[in-house]
Amino acid sequence: STPLETLFPYTTLFRSAQHNVNDIYFSTSGKTGPVIVERYTWLASRCTVLPNINIGEGVVVASGSIITKDCIPFGIYAGIPGKRISERNRDL
Repeated sequence: STPLETLFPYTTLFRSAQHNVNDIYFSTSGKTGPVIVERYTWLASRCTVLPNINIGEGVVVASGSIITKDCIPFGIYAGIPGKRISERNRDL
């Protein structure tokens, strides 16, 4: 994979765990896991991706979006929570 296959601006946030705010030690509440980002993807600035999410090939995530569910390939996602608003051309 080459460095230009996927674009992550410096303010993209990947969350690999969620913490229990009602625990004195803020332990993880079992909501942990990887974030998988496939190639030809653009995650715009200030977006957040929660644990156990797969960002499919060719996906675009709009600035400020919070991704809470898997993104299917070549979809364009925006909002809080992130929803599919359009689709990219697969013949890039």
